[in-house]
Amino acid sequence: MSALQSTPLIGLPQLTGWSQVAVVADHHLWVAFAVAGQNAGNVGRDLLSWLQTQQPSSTPSVHTLLTQLLSLARDKACDLQVALAWQNETQVVFGAIKGAVILKRPTKVGVVLHSSGDVQLVEGRLQADDVVVLMTAQASNYLGEIQQKLGAGFDVDTVVTNLVPSIHSQPDSSLTACAFLAPAQPQAEPSSERVHGPFIEMKFEPDPPDDEPSASRMPTPSTHAAPSRLVHANQETSLRVKKLPWPVIGFSIVKRLLRRMVGLPLAWWRFSLRFRHDDGLRRRVIILGLLAVIASSSLGGGIWWWQTAQAKQRQAADAVVQPLLDKLQVAEQQSENDPLTARQLANEVLTELTAAQGQFEKQPAAKKVVAAALAQAQATTQNLSGQKEANELPIFYDSRLLQSDFVATLALSKGTTAWLVDTGKRQALILDLERKQARLFDLSKMSSVVDVAIDGDTVWLLGDGLWRTKLTDPSELTQVKPAGESNQAGTHLAAYNSYVYVVNPEKRNIYRYAKVSDTEYSDPIGWLQSSQGFSLSEATSISIDGDVWLGLQTGRIAKLTSGKPAEFNPQGLQDALAGDLEVVTDPDTKNLYVLDADKERVVVLSKDGTFLKELRSPMLGASTHLLVSESLNKALAVSGSLLFELEL
Repeated sequence: MSALQSTPLIGLPQLTGWSQVAVVADHHLWVAFAVAGQNAGNVGRDLLSWLQTQQPSSTPSVHTLLTQLLSLARDKACDLQVALAWQNETQVVFGAIKGAVILKRPTKVGVVLHSSGDVQLVEGRLQADDVVVLMTAQASNYLGEIQQKLGAGFDVDTVVTNLVPSIHSQPDSSLTACAFLAPAQPQAEPSSERVHGPFIEMKFEPDPPDDEPSASRMPTPSTHAAPSRLVHANQETSLRVKKLPWPVIGFSIVKRLLRRMVGLPLAWWRFSLRFRHDDGLRRRVIILGLLAVIASSSLGGGIWWWQTAQAKQRQAADAVVQPLLDKLQVAEQQSENDPLTARQLANEVLTELTAAQGQFEKQPAAKKVVAAALAQAQATTQNLSGQKEANELPIFYDSRLLQSDFVATLALSKGTTAWLVDTGKRQALILDLERKQARLFDLSKMSSVVDVAIDGDTVWLLGDGLWRTKLTDPSELTQVKPAGESNQAGTHLAAYNSYVYVVNPEKRNIYRYAKVSDTEYSDPIGWLQSSQGFSLSEATSISIDGDVWLGLQTGRIAKLTSGKPAEFNPQGLQDALAGDLEVVTDPDTKNLYVLDADKERVVVLSKDGTFLKELRSPMLGASTHLLVSESLNKALAVSGSLLFELEL
């Protein structure tokens, strides 16, 4: 668990407003909070004392802490703004009530949590260079500036220094509180007056004058400029260390080496003289020599035998492993054109290599060869499986940056342009996916907005009839067809090749409008000839690429061709689809993209039903719509005001 240090930034207190940053270091808890109301300062200090006693140990306990903190403030007739972070060995939990949390990673900065009033929590993991900013609701006024500065590479101290004058110059900054959490900086190098060891701590003390009695050499608390003595932190006796100049030390070492070099010839001469005149010594030397020759020969023979045995083991393992690795290479080559067969082939290789481990259980060299091949097969199988997981997804765009209370309830994209519709406010947000530039347009001409569809550069809207406008300029919003029996109970809308389709469960049909002229469309006709096997009341989405694709509440995908059900069975899925599905495709899109929110995943299928890949993330569980741009190699999961990014 990486250590974090906190840099607080708080506003100036007032009679009815008070803010603070609480740090409970022993339990890895950081809280930025503000209190508004009568006696705000006294209430805030009471809450600060209470926070210092808290010991959260899990995500539920963090939720309980926030709930109790809110209750304590309300008991004192005060309003509370708070954002916190709690970290344990494996994860970090962010929480907020009328607060926000910013996360900065080396290349990206974004809002990971924003609460307008209720208790909200987010779990995740921190990386080594992450910077976290906890901020109260009033501090959110500076959210954009903080994101910009952190994204530009400013360090925490610089950001805080730049913000202080701006915050303190406000007429009322009493509810502003920020806590900047960054990896703890390494401690400064110890000074010349202090030495730290792994188990003891020593201090330098000066030598007393030579004429002082030995009793005066006891260490004193004072520190002197010219230290020359080391004193153990827990002892009362001193140890004198004599410091020698480097030239003296070097000369001593050289002298010892020369003495040994001169002594070697003399020692050899003495030994040879004794060897010539001492029969017993000669016999012992000869015996020792023979023993050395025998030992070295035995050792060399043993090493040769061991190496030969190892080589034979490796050869035997290679004979088993190499054909399987060749088969694995074939699977990799087939993955683009026939992913299902490629996965089956890779799984067969993995199974056979796992069995081969038992075959060479008592042969270490062979076992290493099999283990290396098994690791390669596991990596390839995982890569071909298409299974990916991510605890957190990066935020691609936050619509609250354009309008704080915008919530996308409908979403659709074409190429690099996305339409997000807040049906409650009857507003459309048009987003350029390449530049991340957005504009708001008013749809109040319509009394209600039920669904949206895009065909070329035309956008169609369903609600009190059929309406249309331009993809990039909805100012020319006009009604094409008034409300009638075919569209009044419509639930879903699609457009393709100058035709407009309305799903009408009440009439048990899909009605199609044909283009007559640039401004006129025909009366609707019932397009659906059969709905055998499903009910239109189960439909949760519709997409058209020539065929009509319906996502159903039952976790099924219905394919319709010329108004009749066509066979479509997904193949290769390890976990079947479930719940309300949104199926996304169009004539320019190669695959089918399915948002399966019940199982927190996005599944990619070929249009013949072959499973290609899936991405799982807990953040997909609350997503309601999916935008896809194959040209940008991105999918965007829409969740309220946020668009989360997925790499295709």
